[in-house]
Amino acid sequence: MKKSLLTASLALLLLLPACGKEQPPLPSSPVQPVESQAELPTPTPSPEPVISDTPVPAPDPSPEAAVWGELRYDQTFTADDGAIVMLVTYAFPRLESAEHPAAEAINSYYTSQGEEFLSAAEETAQWGRAEYEIAVQSGFTYMPFVEELSFQMTRETEDYVSISREIYANNGGAHPNTYAFSEQFSLDDGHRLYFADFFSDPDTALSRIISTVESQAQDLGLNAGDATSVFQAEQFYITDEGFVFWLQGGALAAQNSPIEFPVPYDDLSDLVKLW
Repeated sequence: MKKSLLTASLALLLLLPACGKEQPPLPSSPVQPVESQAELPTPTPSPEPVISDTPVPAPDPSPEAAVWGELRYDQTFTADDGAIVMLVTYAFPRLESAEHPAAEAINSYYTSQGEEFLSAAEETAQWGRAEYEIAVQSGFTYMPFVEELSFQMTRETEDYVSISREIYANNGGAHPNTYAFSEQFSLDDGHRLYFADFFSDPDTALSRIISTVESQAQDLGLNAGDATSVFQAEQFYITDEGFVFWLQGGALAAQNSPIEFPVPYDDLSDLVKLW
């Protein structure tokens, strides 16, 4: 159908000049061409293409995009009579892209972390079993211990990933506690990145950061000297806005959760070498 319409349209276009204004008559005698005495230039032959035996290198394939999932450990610990004494849920990042160059190193790191956490949980569960027995003998209600570990991908670029982790622990104490962890990994091969890897002059960067921590600690009503005395440069993660340094939960008196000190990128931009 489309072909028939196209053919009809072309025919109509060819007929339109005949239906319009009368065309001027052709000249009665054709114009005679003027013969030129100049010799026509000899055409220059086109060069023959040169065929090379050297293969053209193909462009390097784009690296496989990182696809993240979760490595999860759920464990229930019980007493001899089957009563639950402890519940744990540990979630770790997992690079699901098996062919990604960083997958093996990062996944191995967090698999080892999971095994260490479970081993520590077994020891904590022993305390729970002991407390459960005391509660039964005393007629008290026993509340099972609980630990929950979560993570967040706070920044990811073509070069690295920054991961913040936090564990909530309620293990029979006067109050629950929260503890922080964080890691940075190269996405080239999965090796760990540390504070000095991000700055051209780590000492100058650290000096500025400590000044910021002191100022923010005072704003929070904390003793600046106490805050800087327990400050550790490797306790940080990265966001799109800058660096976030943290003091561990319990590092300062009466502080049961991590305390964070954000340092904007602009404050360190002249020293940052990996962003």
